Amino acid sequence: MEEVTKNISTSKDYGGYDYSFISSHEELHEFICPICRLVLRSPHLTDCCGACFCSTCIREHISLDNSCPLCKKEHYSVFIHRNIERSINRLQVKCPNNADGCVWVGPLVDVATHVDLNKGDCDFVRCLCPFCEEEFSLNTLYTHKTDECPRRPYSCKFCSFKSAYEDMPSHWPLCDGYPAPCPNDCGSMDMPRRDIPQHLEVCPRKIIECDFKFLGCDSTYPLSDARVHEESSAHFHMSLMGRMVRELMNREATPTGPTHEDLEGRLEEKDRELSLLREQVQVQGKELGELRSLVSTLEESQAKLAKDLQKVRSHVVTPPFHFTVYKFSELRSSGKQWFSSPFYTHPQGYRMCISLDCNGSDEGRGTHVSVYANLMRGEFDDELSWPFCGIVVIQLINQYGGGDKGGHIVHEIPFTPDVPLEISDRILDQELAESGLGVPQFVAHGQLQLDKYTNCGYLRNECLRFCVTSIRRN
Repeated sequence: MEEVTKNISTSKDYGGYDYSFISSHEELHEFICPICRLVLRSPHLTDCCGACFCSTCIREHISLDNSCPLCKKEHYSVFIHRNIERSINRLQVKCPNNADGCVWVGPLVDVATHVDLNKGDCDFVRCLCPFCEEEFSLNTLYTHKTDECPRRPYSCKFCSFKSAYEDMPSHWPLCDGYPAPCPNDCGSMDMPRRDIPQHLEVCPRKIIECDFKFLGCDSTYPLSDARVHEESSAHFHMSLMGRMVRELMNREATPTGPTHEDLEGRLEEKDRELSLLREQVQVQGKELGELRSLVSTLEESQAKLAKDLQKVRSHVVTPPFHFTVYKFSELRSSGKQWFSSPFYTHPQGYRMCISLDCNGSDEGRGTHVSVYANLMRGEFDDELSWPFCGIVVIQLINQYGGGDKGGHIVHEIPFTPDVPLEISDRILDQELAESGLGVPQFVAHGQLQLDKYTNCGYLRNECLRFCVTSIRRN
């Protein structure tokens, strides 16, 4: 889940400045708009009586009434008063979040920068939690997102399930790794729910039947009492065995069994059953061949549908494209190059992919992660102009959500006319261009880990996340 924190504006766009000014009422008197009675925003001067009004106030008035709000003259003009605007911009004001605890005081012109979510230094600016969209001040948002928000991302510590924190209570009764007691209350320590069936096979309180049930003992008892039962019922079991021996001896003393004619009749019956089974096997073999032919036809249809679906997607899918690189350390140590899945620059456009050298290449070898954009052979190449010219914008995502502009690292890869043709020209006899165009020093290895001061980090759980944010064609 990608985090995007939204700033909540602390000012309005209509009328004057509704701020708490340090200057006295007398000092502000000459800067008051006669319409909204607030300090002038973008002051405009009339050429009839020389009065100043906010830009939005006077234009709204003109749309309703052609006469001047003060002298009532018609057909007058207004123009911006730069001197007054400079004087107003120098006025000292309190932070718009002063009521929430911000003690900042500075020139009016610096207010917008001070409360800017990315560039400002106001810890009390109001913003929305990216998960629950509730409003918080910036100095409390981080604690809320990581420890308090019911919609924050959360991974079950007993299995691989991931969801919002508030979904966990409904997941745990179904989680196969959640600690659970033995259903027989045998005293065993809590175990993962998935291990309970295996435990019940050896549970001391498992109810079992006597091994001599086939002789007539119908006793049942806990597994832990098996030895006690065997010892206490030994005489009874011996009597049951004796009775069975006597019955067997009596049966042997009375000769019984099928006659020769009976055996021949049974043999003939079995021959007939065997012939019938052979006929059934032949019929089923024929049906099996037909089913295999049908399965083959369905597989061909599925492959065609998959190809058609990919073609449809290429007509409609546009940036951004998100990719996740797994097992970063393994890729870096092995020196293997990683390739993303293909994408198109635009519907019916150029086919491309991005590639990574996790241990760097060229001037970034051993110190940086290198990122490249690579052209691929595509189904619309006959309809496109070559060589490809455009700018591919690739972003490495900050997975901890802090820093200036979210802390993401962005590089533009320009395919200009002077790029070598083996990189930018059409591919005819292979799937991928011989080489790509990119940034050998996209990000330093030492910059990947979390910096707690800036709350910026790009390697998390051995994963890097990239985004192709836009592709601008020249």
